[in-house]
Amino acid sequence: QALDKANFPYGIRMTALAPWRDRLPRDVSFLCEETSSPSIQVEPAFNSDRGEYRGPTQAEAEAFVEAFMEAFEIAGRAGRQLIFSGARPWLITQSFCRAPYAVLIVRPAGELVGCFEVTDEAHPLASISRVGSLNGDGVVLDVPSRAALHEMLERRRSACRDCFCYWHCAGDCFSRVLAPGDTGPPGSSPRCFMNQEITAHLLLWHIRNSDGVWRGQGGHPPQGAELMKAF
Repeated sequence: QALDKANFPYGIRMTALAPWRDRLPRDVSFLCEETSSPSIQVEPAFNSDRGEYRGPTQAEAEAFVEAFMEAFEIAGRAGRQLIFSGARPWLITQSFCRAPYAVLIVRPAGELVGCFEVTDEAHPLASISRVGSLNGDGVVLDVPSRAALHEMLERRRSACRDCFCYWHCAGDCFSRVLAPGDTGPPGSSPRCFMNQEITAHLLLWHIRNSDGVWRGQGGHPPQGAELMKAF
């Protein structure tokens, strides 16, 4: 309310828990009614233990897709953007996230890693994410380790070449697709199902509301006025 009163631009990033069909549309409706945030990013969480990642089952993926599209319509009628990082049809990119390439993330112990979620040695991806260290001499970059991480990400992305989300998802978040226990090969896992289904729904939605031809949005989500016009 203070940000709205000061006309300060901001966005909302929310983590959604099951049951999505019951909660997500209602929560997005509440945010649209009670805030002036032009964009709401929602990411589903499937883990049952604090601080651990678990990929979705097929049933969970299907439930989230249905709930997201219902919430997307609600946000659109309010002139807001509802965003899910796995579905970005307006974006053409060669990497899901720039963190492994253009950011040096420092963990509390002083190691440099390629992902914000790898916070300590207990993380299952700690060894492949480590790209250097920070000590009294400054930044020490482990060039071979960083190159190995980039090569691993490129191999993962290459496996997605036949997917229509190839240039939008770009192999997806490596902390998700390389996590232990993530099921299914590239293109067939429940996580991929979510990305593909929501991307397809968004493409069809924009085509429908652009007189049959959608030319994309220049690297950013549709703005509030554009969504309002569509409704």
